Amino acid sequence: MNGSSNLIDGIAPSQPEKQSHSDKEFKPWHKPRKQWIRIMQWKREIANLLDNENIKDRPLQYFSFPGEDMLDIRVLANLCESKDIKLKCFGMDEDITSNDYTQRSEMHISRSEISERITEDSALIPDSFSQLAIENSFAYSKFKNFGHFDVVNLDFCNSFFGGEYKMNHQALKNIFEHQINSSPNPWLLFITTRSDRNSVEEVEIRKYWEGITENMKSGTPFFENFIQIFSTKSLATKESGISSSIVDNLGTSEFSKLFGIGLGKWIIRIMSYPPRPNYVRTLDSCWYRVYDTNPDMLSLAVKFIPILDTKYDPSNITDSIEDEEEYPDEYEDARCLLTKVNELKDLDVLVEGNQELFDKCVSQTVDLLTQARYGSLVRAYPDWAKDERISNR
Repeated sequence: MNGSSNLIDGIAPSQPEKQSHSDKEFKPWHKPRKQWIRIMQWKREIANLLDNENIKDRPLQYFSFPGEDMLDIRVLANLCESKDIKLKCFGMDEDITSNDYTQRSEMHISRSEISERITEDSALIPDSFSQLAIENSFAYSKFKNFGHFDVVNLDFCNSFFGGEYKMNHQALKNIFEHQINSSPNPWLLFITTRSDRNSVEEVEIRKYWEGITENMKSGTPFFENFIQIFSTKSLATKESGISSSIVDNLGTSEFSKLFGIGLGKWIIRIMSYPPRPNYVRTLDSCWYRVYDTNPDMLSLAVKFIPILDTKYDPSNITDSIEDEEEYPDEYEDARCLLTKVNELKDLDVLVEGNQELFDKCVSQTVDLLTQARYGSLVRAYPDWAKDERISNR
């Protein structure tokens, strides 16, 4: 990120010493299942976007939380090089200002390593995502001046609906507004978030249920499609919507599904209505286990397709046609969301249950960790990955 190095001058050392391999350790995002997400969700959907939108005369513009190893950027740099295009990155990481010298040093080294593989006007901002909720903040100013994004990847370690849920929602809403005003092209959103009851503000999250209830009362088949997803059939009625008392007794898996539907509906309600409506299509998504014996972490993927043409002039000054096809069918977006939540891939079962796939993810992760300077420590990675399998809990 040569052209933006001034953003972290004085935060990270200008000539950091390389960290000893013995000081490094494997983290949860090094597990084989996370490599599946990098390749089979993020890279695959971004490759489809590049091909379908014929992006070849400009950089792919990418927003993420890269972390000290910058593994996602390394993967996407490979993809962009294979397509003969540049990668332009906007990263946010509050750990750049960490008191941990080693962590700051590692971030700086990774930034230097990938600088030749991304555009010079890429940027790394030493702030948390919630700062994008504040329109007069340093982070928001840098973000807004960056231009539109082809991909926004929000890979939270905890819950999007956790302690800073109001700021997080406002920050994402500001991203939506920015994209609507700056991007005429389809774009992707990835959001990874804890989804269990203990990770969310349970009273406030009931606002999510309002959007779901609205669909139930709309006269569409939404209710029938919704209730088929849950074994607890008393969770909702078409007349009254979701029962809070039943929600209170849902297990982790069913609560996580409900959370995913609520989050998806919140996104659809914002992005599918005038004045600048989008088709909001949920793509193949997945979930896995962090602390619970059932999946408690969602990795959702969404594609936004802006509607650019307007044939209808309500003033009748010009000749126009009121074309209902002009605007998205909100139920169709909601139906797609329900389908993809019902088909969530269980990554622990998928990756650990297929030895060939498990070994492939391990091998790919070893390659990435080698690039990220894990040195001889990578020899211990295959055994670590096996020990971290859910079946060993």
